[in-house]
Amino acid sequence: MSKYYQLTLEERYHIYGLKRAGYSITEIAKDLKRHKSTISRELRRNIQTRGWRPLLAHSQAIKRRSNKVNSKIASMTWELVINYLKKLWSPEQISGRINLKHHLNISHEWIYQFIYKDKLNGGVLHQ
Repeated sequence: MSKYYQLTLEERYHIYGLKRAGYSITEIAKDLKRHKSTISRELRRNIQTRGWRPLLAHSQAIKRRSNKVNSKIASMTWELVINYLKKLWSPEQISGRINLKHHLNISHEWIYQFIYKDKLNGGVLHQ
């Protein structure tokens, strides 16, 4: 299975240039060595009133990515995670304990993402 990579800002500018030059979605996809559904989804998902703009599309994608972690898990669950992290438990231990004791499913990977987001925002959970 091939690994998926997020579109970069440079690729979005490349899409913009090719689109303005009249290239089709299929041609743009071939030029970027991406699947045509990736290009189609990008153009459809990030359109604004003034059309599709690469910088705005990139910032929207980053915003969606950063909001992803918090949107699916209740804040009460994150409070439990934080309490266990303060006790120096590993994300794997926390995931298992929360599932066992509170019957809540949260993967250790989600906890790592939560810690990383906290670190990017100046938090100390990573310590």
